[in-house]
Amino acid sequence: MTINQTIKEKVKLLAQESLQNSKLSDWFDLLYKQAGEDATQNPWAKMQPYSYFQN
Repeated sequence: MTINQTIKEKVKLLAQESLQNSKLSDWFDLLYKQAGEDATQNPWAKMQPYSYFQN
């Protein structure tokens, strides 16, 4: 299992728990809270500059 797969599994688990508790968007806040300052823990983080902003 790759790191990205592990993160996706974590997101899936957080989302399932939120749905079970009828708190549909809580997974999003929990993911950011658990990640702290580590942006690599968010599966949608591109981790490189967008081409629009490069010279």
